[in-house]
Amino acid sequence: MGSTPPKNSRPSKLVTAPPKNSVPHNLSRQHTRPTDRQIAVGLHQRAGGRRLIVRAGPDESASEKNSWLEFARGLTSTPLYRVYLQGGVVLGVLGLVDAAYSGDWSRIGAISKADEAFLQQIVWIVFGVHVASSLGAAKLKSDRGQDWLIPAGKALAVGFLAFIEVVFDDEPPRSSP
Repeated sequence: MGSTPPKNSRPSKLVTAPPKNSVPHNLSRQHTRPTDRQIAVGLHQRAGGRRLIVRAGPDESASEKNSWLEFARGLTSTPLYRVYLQGGVVLGVLGLVDAAYSGDWSRIGAISKADEAFLQQIVWIVFGVHVASSLGAAKLKSDRGQDWLIPAGKALAVGFLAFIEVVFDDEPPRSSP
């Protein structure tokens, strides 16, 4: 018969803890805790109260910021983003409105009356997001001196995706006559 290990035996391999200041190799730089020099925090007095401002310090380079900006501009200028993804959102919103207000879906048994009432509430939330996106797009375009009507209408139909497109748009401002 085989011998059984004693009840208080330890495993044969010892596991040691890493040193305090080491970072595991599978964690990227974004997940490490920043030092005091990397973040500057300041309290600024406003008329209505205090405002906290947090800024990245010298550890974040300008080329790293530019590469993310160029990536976002490149992504929002692709047909995949401008046509297919935004077109899918418009079709999804139209389907949501149809399911919430037509009554056909509950009549054939695809959804219940309670689901229909819930979808009606969701439609108003989506409508609020689209109106806010449209107002934001109009404000950004008018501040840049560009035509704001078409981007605002697109943001009203598409929502947040069209607003993001306006944010990363690098169209030059209109020249005044």
